[in-house]
Amino acid sequence: CSSDLANHKAAPSPETELQECTLYAESSCCHRNLTEKLAQSPIIEVENFYWNRCGNLSKKCEYYLRKTECLYQCSPFIAHWAHPNISEAIQHVPLCQSFCDNWLESCEI
Repeated sequence: CSSDLANHKAAPSPETELQECTLYAESSCCHRNLTEKLAQSPIIEVENFYWNRCGNLSKKCEYYLRKTECLYQCSPFIAHWAHPNISEAIQHVPLCQSFCDNWLESCEI
């Protein structure tokens, strides 16, 4: 977990009632209440970030944003990719090219 991220736990622990981000149920840095927001559709706001700034998102685009939000908020490994100069940013996260291509295609306006 990352001490720089506002709603992260101090250490990862099980969260058996996650509504989203279930990949991290056995070892999670996020709390159940975050995933309740991610389980809604359409998602408007998560942690003071508004997802609809450019209009309503397609279901496919929302799917990819959920996946990345789960990684950022819930992964017990996120501290490995912390940006050294920007406390709430991450960098050099290993993502598959196909994931990135599909994400871009799904969210193009």
